[in-house]
Amino acid sequence: MSFINSTQALILGAAAAAAVVALYFLKLKRREQVVPSTLLWRRSINDLAVNAPFQRLRSSLLLILQILIVALAALALARPVLNLRQTGGGDAIMLIDTSSSMNTTEPGGTRLDLAKKTARGLLQQMDASASTMVLTFAGQCNVQQSFTGSKSDLGRAIAAIEPGEGPTNIRDALAVALHMSRSRRLMGRKDQQIVIISDGGFDDPQDLQRENIPVRFLPVGRSTRNAAITNLDVRRTASQAAEIFVGVENFSPEPFEGSISIYDRGAGEDAPSGGLLSTVPVSLGPREKGSRLFSVPQLADTLVEIVLEPGDDLASDNRAWVPLRKPREPNVLLVTSGNYFLEKALMPDANSPHHLAMIQPVDYPPATPADVTVFDRWSPPSIGSGGYLFMGCVPPIAGVEPAGEVDYPVLLDWDHSDPLCRFADFTGLQVAKARAFKLPIHSVALEGDKCPLVVSISTIDRRVVLVAFELINAESRLNTNWPFRVSFPVFFSNAIHWLNPEVHGAAPAMIQVGSPITFNLPADCPSAAIRDPRGTITAVEADKERRVAFGKTAIPGPYLLTMENRDPVWTAANVLDRRESSIEPRESFEWRGAPITGEDTVRQTPREIWKHLVIIVLCLLMAEWYVYHRHWR
Repeated sequence: MSFINSTQALILGAAAAAAVVALYFLKLKRREQVVPSTLLWRRSINDLAVNAPFQRLRSSLLLILQILIVALAALALARPVLNLRQTGGGDAIMLIDTSSSMNTTEPGGTRLDLAKKTARGLLQQMDASASTMVLTFAGQCNVQQSFTGSKSDLGRAIAAIEPGEGPTNIRDALAVALHMSRSRRLMGRKDQQIVIISDGGFDDPQDLQRENIPVRFLPVGRSTRNAAITNLDVRRTASQAAEIFVGVENFSPEPFEGSISIYDRGAGEDAPSGGLLSTVPVSLGPREKGSRLFSVPQLADTLVEIVLEPGDDLASDNRAWVPLRKPREPNVLLVTSGNYFLEKALMPDANSPHHLAMIQPVDYPPATPADVTVFDRWSPPSIGSGGYLFMGCVPPIAGVEPAGEVDYPVLLDWDHSDPLCRFADFTGLQVAKARAFKLPIHSVALEGDKCPLVVSISTIDRRVVLVAFELINAESRLNTNWPFRVSFPVFFSNAIHWLNPEVHGAAPAMIQVGSPITFNLPADCPSAAIRDPRGTITAVEADKERRVAFGKTAIPGPYLLTMENRDPVWTAANVLDRRESSIEPRESFEWRGAPITGEDTVRQTPREIWKHLVIIVLCLLMAEWYVYHRHWR
């Protein structure tokens, strides 16, 4: 209970109570009168006792009633407010966060443990006639329990929620909740609410239309102590080694002092657990980022583990894994009538090892298909599966049509995240003439002001890179200054790597936790299986196009892919998510510009009760009047 006018009411109440008591001590001024006998005046004699100034008060019901009236009147003047517990009205759709950050250690367990405890407490507030649905969400939304009014079934469903990993996608969870809410309305269940139990580690769902349904946000967690591995990158060097870039960040308000260790975990199914390769100290200030570069000898395929020490409140982002694969050198075929600059750019070197062969257009196709084929100003009637690069010519692909030529297109920008643009700076690139195309679904690597300059097209069995301009025109003159730019050989090295069929269709080396492992199952492999970090082996099946998608990657760590007639391959699932590693809980979020503020589990409604007190005072006044007149009757 709280009061709005507590000080003023206390002063007035104390003064009024003192005045009432003082009235009982007042000495009456009586006129003396001689009477023959006091037998009939005993009652008046008893009243004379009041005239004694220091005599103890006698028990008086009137005094008690009057003091009680004064006290209640003062209490009403203070305007007391009661925070009344509000029970849940109507149906509820409960969304429980199971993302990586919910594994943060808190007093009393993890945040997920606290969320489950909060959910169980919320069930006790629900009306007996209400139904509740339980959804869990991380990267994906799952139905943990459909609508039911059985609190025992709901309690078992909440207890069965397991920790998850990966990013938090609240948008999809809210979309499912809104869809279920609309379905319930059609059934006549108008009174509903959505309850979100999370630490707030998600992006605001600004692009999701909000509907007229109450939304409650129950935040959990208080810890902020966390440092994490947030970035990994691998680059091969010319000396049979791999460079591993490790990015770390301290998300705590306190400085971090620790170390980064790198271990060689082997390559086979029974990979050893030792093999320390290097340890370097790391010191980060509050909210500071840092990085370290490791050089790892690579004579064969291996699995590398990176560990950030010491531990903190969230353990899953302190470790990461990097499978190092030694790729087979691809066979590259250049089909050209003669192009000195292109021949030089495609020459193998230590950073781009491959086998290069060159033929004239009249000699195409060769007896043995190449892994990567480059067509210079000429294209064949058709192409099969594999990797292809077209320079200034029209690819024979469905959906690709020439749309004229443009003069002096200007390079606007390039996609820095595109693998074709890796480590390349295209500043200063000039082109005299380029071709415009109508294209199917594609990705633009280099964007021009009049048309795309470099695009890529990828299907399940084929990858194509299209450069929309020639290096040398029909008059044997240079059409661009690109051969004299540093980005020229870098681009072709990136293109050969991206077009390599061993890369295209192979299982990815690293994924984010919760993302599927996708790969193509070769025709000579009748079956495949994946072993997760806990040792559980799951057989996987391919679709009619020999594609496989394995989605059970909620556990961070290395996944081992085994296929018949093939060597085992590692794929690592890492957290690598700044949003999840930033474990400081949020107290509110916005949905379409409307703030959703966090609240306690027990929902309370403030209510003033001075009107009720006034009614009680009036009743007591009537009782006091009745007692007074009955006393003197």
